[in-house]
Amino acid sequence: MDADGDLLTLEQQDRTRWDRALIAEGFSRLAQAASGDRMTVYHTEAMAASVHAASPSWAATDWDAIVRAYDVRLTLAPSPVVELNRIVALAQRDGAVPALAALDALEQRGVLQDSPQRHAVRGELLASAGDHVGARAAFDRAIAAVSATPIRRHWSRRRDALTR
Repeated sequence: MDADGDLLTLEQQDRTRWDRALIAEGFSRLAQAASGDRMTVYHTEAMAASVHAASPSWAATDWDAIVRAYDVRLTLAPSPVVELNRIVALAQRDGAVPALAALDALEQRGVLQDSPQRHAVRGELLASAGDHVGARAAFDRAIAAVSATPIRRHWSRRRDALTR
């Protein structure tokens, strides 16, 4: 959240303000945890978080490493929510079209049908693909399905920024 209580996405955050001492401690603890012979979902979460923490910016993020972390996580503990998160990373790595295909496959299984996050991801992907009408409709569904005010405001701003 920013000073006004609005949602501040990872992409929007000023990484120069992140606590580098705490990040270094996190890397040290991750190295200790990774020294064992067992991989857990917590390791995969830490792997993805460490990639973000090591990156100087959103644009410089190693999205291939993030996708790989989600791939491992899905082998350990399959989950539609983790699949949705992987789709977001896939969009950053490969673009909106392959990510939309993956989202379509997820939706065809009938999971996350009422998920506002799924609708918002579809809105972001459609916007990236240039389908602003479809994106606006997806954001409308997301906004209608969520009660948290900062999230509603964020998605409303995303929707309203799209031209028809």
